[in-house]
Amino acid sequence: QAEMGGKNAAIVLADADLELAVEQVMLGAFRSTGQKCTANSRLVLHEPIAEEFLARLTVEVKELRVGDPLDPDVTTGPVVSASAQKSIIN
Repeated sequence: QAEMGGKNAAIVLADADLELAVEQVMLGAFRSTGQKCTANSRLVLHEPIAEEFLARLTVEVKELRVGDPLDPDVTTGPVVSASAQKSIIN
């Protein structure tokens, strides 16, 4: 991960263990509901693995469950405010 003033990039090289890379990108993007200055907001992928990586990442993102962070079935808690939600969506 490269910390870049709030627009942090996760870099995945062609020889990466894609399972581990997806796991780490998920943590980097969604740990603490993505509301930390070191959260990933960009990916830099080597072209040979980009399609497969994105397919794997998409599967994981679709399984995210947002809700009460005290619920053991919830993956990530809600964002702090409506304005934060709008900023994320944009």
